[in-house]
Amino acid sequence: MPDILVTTRDSIGVISLNRPRVRNAVTLGMWRELASIFSSLADDDAVRAIVLTGSGADFCVGADVSEFATKRPPRFRGRWMSRVGARVSVRPSELFGEAE
Repeated sequence: MPDILVTTRDSIGVISLNRPRVRNAVTLGMWRELASIFSSLADDDAVRAIVLTGSGADFCVGADVSEFATKRPPRFRGRWMSRVGARVSVRPSELFGEAE
């Protein structure tokens, strides 16, 4: 089963973190994949909203700390999250719609 599930239905893109056994902790590979997924959904004119959720009882506990010693040297921590954040950054009106 993939670590990230993506579906689109009724103009809503749903991204689901799918690692419930580790409370949906996000690996470095998942951060990279999320950046790509958000870009793809943002470029899809049929998608009007994006929901980020988690499988199981937890949304997400954060980064997968088991990777820190081997895959995330201190100088690189946060860099991938920043790239995802850049893809997700939107104006409040895009998130909630503008009042008429």
